[in-house]
Amino acid sequence: MSNARHQAQTPGTGSQSGGTFRRRKRVIYIGIAIAAAAALLLAYFLLAGRQGGGEEPDAAAVQALLLENEAVWLRDTTAGICLLDLDFDGVPELFTTDTQIVWYDELGAYYFGDSEVSVYSLKDGRVKSLGGYVTDEYCFLAAVHLHTDSSGKQGWYYTSQGEVWMLSLENGVLNSAAALVMPDISGGDTATKLIRNESWVSSFGDTPDADLVARDVEAITAEYFAAR
Repeated sequence: MSNARHQAQTPGTGSQSGGTFRRRKRVIYIGIAIAAAAALLLAYFLLAGRQGGGEEPDAAAVQALLLENEAVWLRDTTAGICLLDLDFDGVPELFTTDTQIVWYDELGAYYFGDSEVSVYSLKDGRVKSLGGYVTDEYCFLAAVHLHTDSSGKQGWYYTSQGEVWMLSLENGVLNSAAALVMPDISGGDTATKLIRNESWVSSFGDTPDADLVARDVEAITAEYFAAR
């Protein structure tokens, strides 16, 4: 009888150990799945950080972005370009200056009209227009001044119509307003010319030469990142 009972119990004991083994396998599989999901999430957030501004771009990335998106920012009247970090977040903005040439046919001469400055965001792998402003400064003298006040706060300024204007970028919105407190931007400030190469304007209405544009894009990115 004891042998019979023992033999009768043997299958039951085997079933219990088999169930324990299967449960352990399920736990292992669940653990592997959780680990794989965690790795995928980590990779996603790292990639999203790079694409969404989590990492500051380098010169090569900015240069490639500008050249691939010339159709967005380059016009026949574009006289020059530069890069400035308008909101001090480590990612530069593109400034383009367009000018109109006014002809005096009877004199065989011309002069440059007002300068129309456009500002573009270079975030998220896109070149996006943020708006712009107009200055009556002669196009090859148009500049933006970086001024530091007595408290150490920095801001960007430009001049037009005999006044000093403050330029800022907050939450992706470009603002331009007459400065309430007139800073002295005549000296001791960093003045960045918006046009670095006068050969862009070789004749009225001509599209800037592609090779010249490529060289200037390379030059402004190199200058911007070398100064940081």
